[in-house]
Amino acid sequence: MKVLSNFVLLRELSIEYKSESGLVLPESAVSSQVKRGEVVGIGSGIMTVNGIELPMSVSVGDVVVYFSGGAKPVSVGGEKFVLVRENDIYMVE
Repeated sequence: MKVLSNFVLLRELSIEYKSESGLVLPESAVSSQVKRGEVVGIGSGIMTVNGIELPMSVSVGDVVVYFSGGAKPVSVGGEKFVLVRENDIYMVE
């Protein structure tokens, strides 16, 4: 498997949500498009109009927080992943 361009392949991780009183809420109870994932593959980056390649700012193994609205579910070898563009990643933990 080879990820292309500025795409990042992620394995979704769960987020623990707590209410103000300290109750742990399941992820399904919180409507959020912000998710966590572990980077399992990255593309080579993007090319500028001048032909300069801009490298990716994440690495395999990083845990990231990303916008899931643009995420595309993919299955590789029976395992489920999501594919996002690098600019949909908000931060590296």
